[in-house]
Amino acid sequence: MNKQNRQAVLTDIIKFILAKGLVHYNEIEDYVHKSRKTVAKYLDEIEEEIAKSNINVKLIRRRNHGIY
Repeated sequence: MNKQNRQAVLTDIIKFILAKGLVHYNEIEDYVHKSRKTVAKYLDEIEEEIAKSNINVKLIRRRNHGIY
């Protein structure tokens, strides 16, 4: 996957989470048609980008609860 496509997938995941509010890994997997491991890597990348920015936003991942 090239960098432009990867960035598009990350953006789609962010939009999906914001639209749904609370999601689970399987919902994101179905949405982007990727494995759980790949989704976890994407979420790690999203967290890194959020940390680099100066915005006051967090991506929360709680076991048995969800992602928001």
